[in-house]
Amino acid sequence: MTHSTLPDGSPIIQPKGEIDLSNSSSFEQEVEAALSSSPAACVVDLTRVTFLDSSVIRILMTAQRSLSAHQGLLVLVVKGGVAERVVRLTRFDLIPDVLVLGRLEEAQTAIAALRAAPPDDASLAQRRD
Repeated sequence: MTHSTLPDGSPIIQPKGEIDLSNSSSFEQEVEAALSSSPAACVVDLTRVTFLDSSVIRILMTAQRSLSAHQGLLVLVVKGGVAERVVRLTRFDLIPDVLVLGRLEEAQTAIAALRAAPPDDASLAQRRD
């Protein structure tokens, strides 16, 4: 798992491989550490995840609630594969203050655009597609 930041200071978490109940605690600790500074946005790049279970969804829900408490945004990067299927099946992509993107490179631009003109829920849903 790698951890870095965007130029605006938003943390990026990039787990890889399988994440399930047996090893999700390290992912949870990484997310908690990233949120400890109350960032305006947190990016979780799931493109290298080959399996995830409900423990990951729980961790992401907790992160979304924490970010929403101070008008923050959870950005998920998924492109095909298991992570995108799980995000879409659970309808996680329809939750307010969650933005789902296909490429990590899109995160900086999307976060900046949303900060410049915070959209209503309908506009955010359109940007996800």
